[in-house]
Amino acid sequence: MSTYVLAGDIGGTNSRFALFKPTTPENKPEFYKEYSTSDNADPSLAYGGFLKLLDLVLNESLSTQGASPTDCGLTVVCCFACAGPVFENTCNFSNVIDGKFEVNGAAVVDTFECITIAKVVNDFVGMGYGVLTVDYETECIVVNKGDPVNETGPKACVGAGTGLGECYLTTSTGDAKDYACFASEGGHSDFVPRSSEQFKLLQFIRNRYDCGNRISVERVCSGTGIVNVYDYLAGEYPGRVDKVAHEQIVNGGAMKGKYISMNAKPGSLCEETMLIFATTYGAETGSVAAKFIPTGGIFLTGGLTPKNIKYIEGSDSPFMKAFGERGRLSKLMKSIPVFAVIPEDLGIRGACVCAKKELSKNEKNEKGDSSKLEVKTLLAVSSAILVAALFSSKLLKKLKCGVF
Repeated sequence: MSTYVLAGDIGGTNSRFALFKPTTPENKPEFYKEYSTSDNADPSLAYGGFLKLLDLVLNESLSTQGASPTDCGLTVVCCFACAGPVFENTCNFSNVIDGKFEVNGAAVVDTFECITIAKVVNDFVGMGYGVLTVDYETECIVVNKGDPVNETGPKACVGAGTGLGECYLTTSTGDAKDYACFASEGGHSDFVPRSSEQFKLLQFIRNRYDCGNRISVERVCSGTGIVNVYDYLAGEYPGRVDKVAHEQIVNGGAMKGKYISMNAKPGSLCEETMLIFATTYGAETGSVAAKFIPTGGIFLTGGLTPKNIKYIEGSDSPFMKAFGERGRLSKLMKSIPVFAVIPEDLGIRGACVCAKKELSKNEKNEKGDSSKLEVKTLLAVSSAILVAALFSSKLLKKLKCGVF
């Protein structure tokens, strides 16, 4: 019997899948491929086409192992880390074909005979579990050394990308293998201005999105947030606008944030944008540190972290200055280890970790059920032997007494 682990990092635009053997390291899949979510989404199909996409993935990935989804005795354990809220093992993508695209764990198991487990988690839960696989020396940049990492202490993950994700991990057993990751919507915490300029930025974003009395920190600290900050500065200081850079940004579509970062020359509005972004990123990470006291480390993930590391690393960086400014808790901030994670495959790695946990849990349950069955069988056999012995004893007595 062959068992495989299938990990998926499912986004609204693209989805990444990787196939592992149960003993394969999380960063070395047997198969890896990226698929277009939008191209495979189809409102006329069940669950918006996800099952059709998964059928394609299963056939392509297993064929590399000389196997097929229909092989007798073959089992696949899956975990899908999805860019959206997860309820009852289901994630509905509201931004894909009007919400008809859905990753439903129960439907996956019902549809594919080879799949015995299909776990659906939030994408940042996947990111958090992925943090457990990183090599501190080769895959991280030390942003704040802090105290030595407590190998079983709480961990936190903050990641700026398209949005701002946050999660935390704890272990209640004292065993580093037993970390559990918990999702949060920390990216929707309030943005707290740190200067008069940022107060005006707050008002600008409130008006732009009709947010009422507050805005989320994600409106500043994310890819879309960088664009918000630049638009505010360009409108506030039109005389400082670099016309060539501005044209690139305005026509940049989904790449506007990239062009802002690329044009961040000293003294430019683009540089000022990146400084506000990094300061906000550091301040929010400091708030996470104050809430969870993550002696196991804070890990900075998301696509914007490695791409903008010059604003993050170093004690004098805008990120670290904002991170450390915590009044009476400033000393505590210095003690928290902070790492910038370089690899961008943490979602897949984390989904693999989740799937392996489900596989291990299932195997333990099966062993437990088997042990219970063995005990019941032994008790039944023992009872039968005892009854037989008693019957034999009574029969012998009757024979001696000449009853028969």
